[in-house]
Amino acid sequence: LENAIGIALGVIAKGERGSNQEAFVEDVLKRLAETTKKGDFDGGAKAVDEALAELDRRDAERRDAFRGSRETLLEAGIEQDLLRRDPVAVARRIEAMDATDGDPFWSQKYKERWDAFYAEGDEKGINLSLEVAIEMARRMAASARDGDQRATALNMFGAALQALGARESATARLTEAVAAYREALQERTRARA
Repeated sequence: LENAIGIALGVIAKGERGSNQEAFVEDVLKRLAETTKKGDFDGGAKAVDEALAELDRRDAERRDAFRGSRETLLEAGIEQDLLRRDPVAVARRIEAMDATDGDPFWSQKYKERWDAFYAEGDEKGINLSLEVAIEMARRMAASARDGDQRATALNMFGAALQALGARESATARLTEAVAAYREALQERTRARA
């Protein structure tokens, strides 16, 4: 009984004197002081549960807003890196954008970005877009967890190298594309398939 009285007096005191918490928490503590004075402990517990649910909702909204702001800034960075003609930096930012969803290289969004850069480079003749696709596929191959992923990434890498190499008078990229395709075939053998 003494312990219960001590707890009740503590709750009432906190609600009346306040704390250094935000206004929302202060209001809840004041309500708890009132429900405790009335002996409505079930009402007090319900008020705490509702307040915690509200805090969780606010936290989720803040995380969503943060994620949206982060994505906007990363997109702006990608645009600047494209203007700087820096495919490595573009690939890094795309990786950072998808890092919030687990394994960035194997997310659907990452693959869609690769497809978009590859298509833009191949169909519209934009070499920088192919250079970005090459770097993205190179990073995918380096991060592959198994032979199937590695073969997929190497095929993507070879395709982008081939498309860009076909436009150049030098054969270095075409030679690299052939090597990437051969390596992919070693990963995805007929027996494994």
